Amino acid sequence: MGAYATDFVEKMWPVTYGHNHPKKYPYPAEGNFPIAFPAGGYLWDRAKEAGVSYRSYGEFVVLFPAPTEPATTKVKALQGHIDEGYRGFDLNYYDTKRAQRFISELKRFENEGDMPRLQIIRLPNDHTFGVARGKRTPIAYVADNDVSLGQIVEAVSHSKSGRKPPFSWWKMMRRMGPTMWMRIARSRSLSVLTAKGLLSIPRCIRLAACCGQLN
Repeated sequence: MGAYATDFVEKMWPVTYGHNHPKKYPYPAEGNFPIAFPAGGYLWDRAKEAGVSYRSYGEFVVLFPAPTEPATTKVKALQGHIDEGYRGFDLNYYDTKRAQRFISELKRFENEGDMPRLQIIRLPNDHTFGVARGKRTPIAYVADNDVSLGQIVEAVSHSKSGRKPPFSWWKMMRRMGPTMWMRIARSRSLSVLTAKGLLSIPRCIRLAACCGQLN
């Protein structure tokens, strides 16, 4: 979310993967430690500075045990800019349910005639539980992740958001060749795409890959 990981994050994140350790260490980023904040700020910090409206779905949120309880955030810049009903990093929760939630919010914004220009969406089930006993298989997790992403792309590609004609991101990305996508990935042009209300930068790149535009 900041395009940069501090030295603290780089050194500490492997410790959080020690699942058999008697004391599980908290993930170093995601608003848990100020020392993890990149000097240049996160996407929402830059959006705020530029006067661009923004909203986070699942990124940097604090979860309560029950999915029905509203999420919160430790990050000041995101307070009032998250969807409290969108489930964050919880591999026991389906990404397709997250997609349904986002699409319902998308329709609400359409009815209101406006929406945040930067929308960051988290679909975490591509992480999987590996081969842990009692959990879904990696294939099931990835399939859930891919289906949910496709549902969101379909919904966004037909979204009007008070503008005519509708956003045609899907058709645009199908037309773009791999060279153009790599140029966008290396420049600030990708921020323009996200500022018009699509997805986070990593998702834009992954979305292009899903469309067959990147190997």
